[in-house]
Amino acid sequence: MEGADVVEVAPTGDGRDGAALQAAVDALSVDRLAAGRDPGGTVVLTTGSFHLDRPVLVRSHVALTGASLVDTRLVGTGRRPVLRFEDGAEGATVEQLTVDGGARPRAGAVATPAVVLRGDSAFCSLRRLRIVDAAGDGLRIVAGAHRHLALDEIWLERCGRHGIVLDAPGGRSLFLSSLAIDGIGVDPAAGSAVALQLGARAQVSQLSVELVAAGQVGVAFGPGSDHSALSPWSIGVADGGRAFRGRSRRAGVVVGVGAVARVTP
Repeated sequence: MEGADVVEVAPTGDGRDGAALQAAVDALSVDRLAAGRDPGGTVVLTTGSFHLDRPVLVRSHVALTGASLVDTRLVGTGRRPVLRFEDGAEGATVEQLTVDGGARPRAGAVATPAVVLRGDSAFCSLRRLRIVDAAGDGLRIVAGAHRHLALDEIWLERCGRHGIVLDAPGGRSLFLSSLAIDGIGVDPAAGSAVALQLGARAQVSQLSVELVAAGQVGVAFGPGSDHSALSPWSIGVADGGRAFRGRSRRAGVVVGVGAVARVTP
């Protein structure tokens, strides 16, 4: 399945798939720009596990598409992000695959997020992703006036620290839907881990958090999250855990239909 706008990549089996994936992304982006052509296209990842010795930089106007959540897996080293969007990325997409941080979080490990967006990104999408075993946060969106971002059908499991961190007070038109988070604060040094940390104006729909343990928080509303909305939602809370933090200090926050379930870890 190769053409002018499609590049197919298969695992090499040598544990060093990062360079091949990056070359495929760059062929549709920086290489085209260098040749005086418009960037854009799709990198199709075949069935299998891609073992990455370095992060893959997702570039503007390029889609990284796996076979399915079950069939395509990107496995990191646990020391660096698996995927990182280039600063100021526009129109980039990652979809239909599993992102594996590479190692079970443990005491003393570097708190590295599995997926990172930085800078003033716009019109980027993450769809049908499963993020597991991140040493730090599962997904971190920080440091920029992000706009028109869409996160849809995202599953997170066993995050060393937080689940999803949205720390971009200048962001707008950020849409998060169908989120399932199960297992935060796996690293003993994580402290008060948060399943969904909002630090930008966002619209969140269909959130499920399986377990908020003692000292943890389901959803935290921080600076920049004024006029955000959340509905519907379901949060399982153990003794000593909290479903929400900070919403009374933010203006115009709307928390709609939802339920808190008391659970035993």
